[in-house]
Amino acid sequence: QTDNLWIRIVTLSASTGSGNRPTTGIDDFSLSYSEIANNNPRITLTGSLSAFSTIENTPSAIQNYSVSGSNLTDNITITPPTGYEISLASSSGFVQNPTTIVLNQSGGIVSSTPIYVRLIGSPIGTFNGNITHTSTGANTVNQAITGSVNPSLSNPTPIGTIRTLTQGTTVTAAGRVTVAQQFGGLQIFIQDQTGGISIFRSTGNIVQENALVLGDSVQVQGVLGNFNQLLQINLTQINKINTTPIIPNPKLIASNQMLANEGQLVRVNDLNIPGILSITGQTNYSFLPIQVRIVSQTNTAGYANPLVGTALVAGTGYAIGIAGRFNTTAQLMPRLLADIVRTGDPQPGSTDNTFANNATLDVACWNIEWFGSTGFGPTNEALQNTNAKTVIKTLNADIYNLNEISNLTAFNTLVSELNTEGFAYSGVCSSRLSNNDNTGGQRVCFVYKTALFSNISTKHIFETLDDSLDASQTVNLLQNYPDPDITRFWASGRLPFTLTADVNIPNSPSKRIMFVGIHGRANTSTDPAEALSRYNMRKFDVNALKDSLDAQFPTQPFIMMGDFNDDLDFTVATAANVPNNETSFINYNNDPTRYNMHTRVLSDAGLKSTVGFSDMIDHLFASNELTAEFISNSARVGTPEEYIASYGTTTSDHYPVMARFNLNGNCENDKIITANISSGTQKFEANVSITATNKISNGANVIYDAKNYILLNAGFEAVSVGNTVFKTQIDGCGGL
Repeated sequence: QTDNLWIRIVTLSASTGSGNRPTTGIDDFSLSYSEIANNNPRITLTGSLSAFSTIENTPSAIQNYSVSGSNLTDNITITPPTGYEISLASSSGFVQNPTTIVLNQSGGIVSSTPIYVRLIGSPIGTFNGNITHTSTGANTVNQAITGSVNPSLSNPTPIGTIRTLTQGTTVTAAGRVTVAQQFGGLQIFIQDQTGGISIFRSTGNIVQENALVLGDSVQVQGVLGNFNQLLQINLTQINKINTTPIIPNPKLIASNQMLANEGQLVRVNDLNIPGILSITGQTNYSFLPIQVRIVSQTNTAGYANPLVGTALVAGTGYAIGIAGRFNTTAQLMPRLLADIVRTGDPQPGSTDNTFANNATLDVACWNIEWFGSTGFGPTNEALQNTNAKTVIKTLNADIYNLNEISNLTAFNTLVSELNTEGFAYSGVCSSRLSNNDNTGGQRVCFVYKTALFSNISTKHIFETLDDSLDASQTVNLLQNYPDPDITRFWASGRLPFTLTADVNIPNSPSKRIMFVGIHGRANTSTDPAEALSRYNMRKFDVNALKDSLDAQFPTQPFIMMGDFNDDLDFTVATAANVPNNETSFINYNNDPTRYNMHTRVLSDAGLKSTVGFSDMIDHLFASNELTAEFISNSARVGTPEEYIASYGTTTSDHYPVMARFNLNGNCENDKIITANISSGTQKFEANVSITATNKISNGANVIYDAKNYILLNAGFEAVSVGNTVFKTQIDGCGGL
């Protein structure tokens, strides 16, 4: 080639959106080479050899490559280095240095011939060198080869026993590999009949160096330690046993047994699998009631996580993976596409598309980042409006508390267009904004289904006090406010906003409920003094709100919801150095007789309510008057990324958070039905079980609906005469 030579790096498909890169060209480099005439004698090697590893006095696993030749004038002589032996067959005929193998040429040709190689296994040590290939007149060609012979690790300790030992102890274990390259070259998992454990080494590549695959048998030695409380053996030696791989079967466990089976390959049934447009690595997903952790997209060289980039259809099913943990949070870590199995359609309330139900009160809070603002948040206001409508219509909740509404005209347009598109909603917004900024401030608003709410009234809590602050009057109630500027009380005037109404869910008695929407004071950067100041102000604000709720509404059923700007387990203001990272909502947590912290379980499950951070800062909880009405396990985080592309940049940096309430009276845990039913339409619901011994006849239309099981004992009969209808459902009180 006498002209310029170009190497070009290009994208194989269109690259658009945030973070895209232009096509890149490279030139002005030199290329040196020597021409080999076509008629010169030539030896060619095909294939490569991974590092060999074995234990003393045991030959390693066999690998092979191929040798061929052309234009030869002599035979090819193959010589192994010290420590290795080679053969023309995989089962016999192995020779060691200085003995050689000769491949005879015929007419100058040696056809492609496999050469089988193994590490002898004696003595102990490292063996690096070259298998040489020579022929008179041809260049010598080398096959590089590396390997090690390790001392045998005798008397391994059962893994179950190792897990009880003091960290820092040197331990020896043996087991089958349950994770090889799937989690990267630094970490594998092994297990025996007593348990499983992580094996970690901070350098090199355990998988490649030992040519490990799932099911391999290994011996390991190292020091017992942990990573974020996940127990691991910090590896000093590993021996691969030359035997047929056998992949252990996953152990079937209940969702609450994850931590008790840490390190083992397990299977968890009865999961709500979320719909995901594209699975991403280094991400936690809620497969209620457990958390699933997807590891990084690429790890071991030449391996890409097959789960990353694939889609999931929402439904019920099971997942297989390693029972892991991140500190106190249990995590299931799948390895393969086959580890996540969808077996049925979603349960009611488990996904966005099935959340709404006309027999329940469905409540949602959502911060729509700077909605309507042309200066902050998503830049395409028309697209943000379209996407916001999509989320609201998809969730189809009965009432929404919306935060960061920055433009009343945009809000009114949103509500109006929802109505023209077949969803009958009404909306109302607070008139109190931070710093009285009516042009660029953020409002607390409600959107609700018009037909379900009547006798509506709204109120700003602390309105009179805020008026006094606006008039620069002294307010004795704020004499202990943790900032010299008391006008910063309640997010500088962004007051809690309430909507009280008679809630009229079909087939349920009307119930008067107050909905309290809040947007707590935000946090700040890593400056400790400023972080603590904002934390203290927010804590003062929410404690003052609790005092008012306790004093003014002691028997009023209410649901408090919104952007709390803090989590309910530990504060997100870690820079504030608060003792034990105590949440600013600690007084609510400590008053369980009055407050039911329904979305705290989402924090405990390690879920998050924002795109960019790992904590739950959007929450809802209810007063004790609604304890019986709350539907267990209905609290969840919405998944708009399933159906909105680039959600975090086009729509909001927060996810909606939701829960459901059954207003149709108290629901028994276990219902026993003995009375015969011979007419009418009836539905019997139970939080746990229904046991029936009755007879259904004469055209009666009856549904039994329990959460866990329905037992039809001797004596039960459904007589088909007269078009009698009998159905069973497993979703419990307030389900479909």
